[in-house]
Amino acid sequence: MRYWSCTASPPTPPSTSSDAARTPTASTTPTANTASCSKTPHPDSMSKSPPSARSALAQLPEDFRAAIVLAEFASPPYADIAEHQGVTVATVKTRIHRARKQLATLLAPAIDP
Repeated sequence: MRYWSCTASPPTPPSTSSDAARTPTASTTPTANTASCSKTPHPDSMSKSPPSARSALAQLPEDFRAAIVLAEFASPPYADIAEHQGVTVATVKTRIHRARKQLATLLAPAIDP
């Protein structure tokens, strides 16, 4: 899943002068248009959109969902996920791979309308 950055250009490093370091510059001060982003969908259009990531996750088989959620959000080693699920590391890798493929299929309409 791609997340688009909606921020201004990165701030410039402060000069060596202590006064200059404390004075905000234009590049470090937020601007009115910082929050706008052409890649961000309007909230009204999101209600009519294809399945969200949450609903796509809900459509996965329980063992795939548990493996992908643990791997992507908790980030433990695969060995820990395998122990938690009572399977081998190879099975965990397979479940994560298959979950990613199924999520890609389920979310394809939302990504490429």
